[in-house]
Amino acid sequence: MSPYTDLIIPQTIEDYCEHRAKVVAMMADYYRMSKLTDDIMRESVRYGLPGEAMPRLREEDAIKQVDRQFWRTAFEQTGFMQLLDAQSRNQFEESNRLNPPVFNMDNVRTTFLDLSQKADQMISNPKCVAML
Repeated sequence: MSPYTDLIIPQTIEDYCEHRAKVVAMMADYYRMSKLTDDIMRESVRYGLPGEAMPRLREEDAIKQVDRQFWRTAFEQTGFMQLLDAQSRNQFEESNRLNPPVFNMDNVRTTFLDLSQKADQMISNPKCVAML
């Protein structure tokens, strides 16, 4: 199965949230196992073996990266990104880069309901959009 040649089936926001939850759970397992591996590797230093096995990216940072990607995809797939002018888009990207909210149904619902209630304002004055 290749993402480049297979038919892409549209996903719902709920699907995205479920995928994100699975990814984060698997990442937590990965980091737990990496910590155990790192502990064993540190013991191996006395035998001349490498002393570190932990991933370079902290778990919290890896999860933020996942959340960034899901938020960006959700905004693009729902069409909200197209409604934003360049300044608002830059504000979204900056906010998403610095501190993305957890991508879950509650946060998505709140954000998108807020944006949909401001749709008239966004169309007439896109600069009034409050970002995440």
